Formats: sequence, C-alpha cells, structure tokens
Amino acid sequence: MTDKKKVTMKDIANLAGVTTQTVSRALSDLDNVHPETKRKVLEIAKELNYIKNSSASILRSGSSKIIAVFYDNLRNLFFSLMSDFLYNSFKKYGYTIMTIPVFNSTLGLETYKEARSLNVAGIISFIETDDELSNYLKEFDFPFILFGRKSTYKNIGYIALDDIGGGIIAAKELLSIKGKNYLYIGETMNLGCSRDRYLGFKKELNKNNIQVELLDVQSSSIEEGLDKLKKDNKLPDSIFCFNDMLAFGAIKYYEMNNLKKPNIIGFDALSNDILLPCELKSIGVDKEYMANTACEYLISKIKGISNKDISMVLPVKIYE
Repeated sequence: MTDKKKVTMKDIANLAGVTTQTVSRALSDLDNVHPETKRKVLEIAKELNYIKNSSASILRSGSSKIIAVFYDNLRNLFFSLMSDFLYNSFKKYGYTIMTIPVFNSTLGLETYKEARSLNVAGIISFIETDDELSNYLKEFDFPFILFGRKSTYKNIGYIALDDIGGGIIAAKELLSIKGKNYLYIGETMNLGCSRDRYLGFKKELNKNNIQVELLDVQSSSIEEGLDKLKKDNKLPDSIFCFNDMLAFGAIKYYEMNNLKKPNIIGFDALSNDILLPCELKSIGVDKEYMANTACEYLISKIKGISNKDISMVLPVKIYE
C-alpha cells in the first residue's frame, strides 16, 4: 500500500483561499483570526486529516510547549497521581508534560542536558539535584522546580511538604490510640523527606518518653524487618510509614501471618483520589493546589514574568 501524501498547511491554505500564516494562526486557536475563517480552516484540516508538525513549530519559535517531569519510581502511585494533576494544570496554559523515569537517587547534569536537548520549556523534578547539576543551574538559569522535596541550594526553587509536621501529626494520632510498640518504616533514610518524617515522628514520641523502632526498607524488606521484630518480641502495634504503599505492605504482612492488624498511618493520602482495597489513615496535602502552584511558578519563569525562586513548604493533615 502506497503512503498518502502528507497534508501541509499550504494545502489547507489553497483550499481555504487564505495564507499559510492565517492557517497557522487558526490551527493554533489564536484570536487574531476571523471566526468564520477559523471555522473554515478547521473544517478543511479535519477533512484532510491534517496532523500538526510540532517539530517544525518548535524550530520556528525556538521553544516547545512541553514540560519534562523527572521521577524515580515507576511503581509509586503518588507520582502517577501528581503527574495527572500537573498535566491538567499545564493544559490550561497550552502546555503538556513528558514524564521521564530516572533510575538514580539524584538528578544529574547529563540527564538534565538530555531533557534540554528535547527543547523542553521547563523541568519539574521529584528527584533532588546532585552537586554538579545544582552548581550548573546556579550559573545557567532555566525554568526548573524541585517538586515534593526541599532543596539545600538557594538557587533552586522548590515546593515541598511539611514532612516533619507530618511525622508529628502521625505520632499524636497513634498516641491517642495508646499503642505500646511504635515503628517507623522508611524507604531510605538517605532521602531527606523520609528522614524528616521519621524525625518528626520520633521527636513527638520521645516527648512522651516513648521510643520508636526504625525499619529502613533499603537495607531489608518489610517482611524481613517485621519477622526480626516478631522474633525479638517487639512486633509493633502502632506504625507510621513513609508512604501508603509501604503501609499496604505492612498490612499484608499482618494479614498473611494471621496477626491483629496494627494501628497504621501512611503518607500521600492516595485514597482521596483513587479507590483503594482497604481503609488507611494517611497524611497528605491538597494535590491539586500543589500542582497548580508549581505550574503557575514555572509558567511565570518561562514567560519571564518573575525571576524569583520559590521556597514553599505546604502544610499537611491527616485523612481518614
């Protein structure tokens, strides 16, 4: 089968009796085109099955309408949910997002440059920048924001969660239930937000003369860690987890071993946005507001409206 000739804006212009510039403006839904002309152009484009050449548009304008979003865990539902909110936020401004998984604990300069080579308009990263990239961004300014985590570099804007406050809230909630053995399950204590959630949790428990066990799933699995605590007769009845996925893993352990389900609190409040198989108390934030705030900040940087770097820590609360 022979491929059909690709339809161009010139083809549409000839049929519509207008210039290619007018077709371009009509297809871009700009206001400086007469409504009747725009309607005619769109109808012809639809009939001809016209597909816009975004690469050509980028070459002409020197920029794209794409925001790169870096994240480091394909299985983390929080990233999927936040990417959805980010997509809807940027869509209002005519931008879209391109998610890029990075299998490192930090975002490096080479990965950053690869994204820039795709001519993206801005970058959102769920991953902390390494020293090399941080210093590079200090010298070469580009619309960039660290999302969900704090940056130790003054030149890098970020929107983070009150992780220490979240740990304190979790401790107070579990203390109100009057448990005996307390445990924090963290993804890795090298991660700043995981460490802060633990510190807040530990601080509040220590104020009440209660010690807390720590299980870092980077060094051992949930099953191995809980098996050891069970063997030492320290199996917790009160657990705070770095995220909801770890909380579900802990719940599964208790169910599979026919043990009484512990009082458990997660982080991310996934159940606010998707239907989950079991009830879980969880610390969370207004995800839509967080996405909108990041979007507005990045758009202002892209358009040159503001040169200020944002440093925002959003309050969290417990969701039933």
